[in-house]
Amino acid sequence: MKGFTSISRAATCASGVIPECVPARSVPESVVAKRRDSVTLRAAKPYGRTSVWGVRTVNTSILSSPKVFVGDLFLSKKNNDRSRIRTLRDDGLTAHSHMATTAGFTLIELLVVVLIIGILAAVAMPQYEKAVKKARLTKVIPLVKTLANAEEVFYMSNGYYTGNVSELDVDMPAGGTFAGQNTDDGYLRFPDGTVVDLLSGTGHQGISNPGNLMVVAYFQDGLRYIQYLEHSSRPNMRVCQGNEAVCKSMGGTQIAGSSQYQLP
Repeated sequence: MKGFTSISRAATCASGVIPECVPARSVPESVVAKRRDSVTLRAAKPYGRTSVWGVRTVNTSILSSPKVFVGDLFLSKKNNDRSRIRTLRDDGLTAHSHMATTAGFTLIELLVVVLIIGILAAVAMPQYEKAVKKARLTKVIPLVKTLANAEEVFYMSNGYYTGNVSELDVDMPAGGTFAGQNTDDGYLRFPDGTVVDLLSGTGHQGISNPGNLMVVAYFQDGLRYIQYLEHSSRPNMRVCQGNEAVCKSMGGTQIAGSSQYQLP
């Protein structure tokens, strides 16, 4: 057993595993100095370099150093898993770029909006104009009715009708002014251009000309409202003329062979 131990020790010493078995003179001093300098240099200046990616610092020396074992590399990877590398999305650059590309309207969107506005305008404008004309006509109807009643009172007192508003027992309507050429042809004119005229002629008129016995309101757009007097050819008839859409909207029915519409 002792001999076996001596043989094993001798083999181990021969392999150089046990340092004390190696004679001091077998390792030259120059080799030891070189190894010492190498270790010192490696400690002062590690392999690899340090780089920055985003806000995270990565030491690449663990990848290039020959002294790093596989286990150390695995542990380094696990320790760095907690901090994710920042990207452009984290800095808000991606969202900013997306907003910059999607801000505003495209040409097709603008054309669609203009088309829709044009369609709405084409549909709404005629309706609006008709509503305005209807409102003007509705406003003047009570005045014409008042003048027609005053003409009937004047006829009962004098046996004829008059074409002068000043001879009737009515108050001057607000905004109305006399605009006739003489006292026998006095008619009313209003600031919006509406004119209210008595009779179709001038002066005093009897029942010999029943077609002229009416009170007429003229509008600038050609619309007319006629109130026939009691002794006329169309006793007490109300007529709308000059705008088919407005006259129909007032409930008018067309008079046969005429462009006039009889109102209820």
